[in-house]
This record gives sequence, structure tokens and C-alpha cells, in this order.
Amino acid sequence: MQRLREVLYMFFDGKDHQWLENSTHFERYGLYGDLSSFRKPEELAARVVALRNELHPLFDRIENNDPSIRAFFHRFRHVWIIQSPNHTFVKPRLESYLNLKDQETTGSLLVISSEAK
Repeated sequence: MQRLREVLYMFFDGKDHQWLENSTHFERYGLYGDLSSFRKPEELAARVVALRNELHPLFDRIENNDPSIRAFFHRFRHVWIIQSPNHTFVKPRLESYLNLKDQETTGSLLVISSEAK
């Protein structure tokens, strides 16, 4: 469940399988412990390859609108998207899985209510 959530976040943030193949900067997406504990360059390189292998099938499912991803969202009556107004998700990607409803700014956060498509 956690990996799916992480990859959905990356997908909604504009990342895809091609980004995954070229990036080594996964920490921003909550994968801190997956890389930071590896100090030797060869161990870190091996862990990056393993992480890519683990995440790639999830990117494939999400990018190809796999029914299991749609089913995941249908388990929830509402999906709340909470983000910083100066760093927002890619709207067409959100709309590929969610019907975006109301949007409001609360303090320094942008809150969007949505429902699964």
C-alpha cells in the first residue's frame, strides 16, 4: 500500500517510468530510508536499481489506467488533495483518476475535494 501511495504521488507530480529510469533523487518522494542508509557507492547504486525494479510495475499500472488502480480509489467516498499552492499536482493526471470538485485555500494550503471516476 505504501509503495502504491508513493508512486501515485510521483505520477500526480508529473513523474513517469522514464523519469524513474533516469533519476536518483527519490528522497523528495518519501523514500528517505530506502537510500540514505547506503553509504558505499556500489551499495547505493545497487539499491537504486532495486528500487527502480520495485517501482516500475506500479508506474506501468498507473500510467496504463489499470483497473486495480481505479478500484483502489473507489474504496474511498472522497479523496482530499492537500498541497502547497506554489507546488501543485499535474491537473490532467489527477483528472485521469479523480473527478475534482471544490477547491479552497486554507491557510497556506490548497485543498481540493474529489471523487473516484
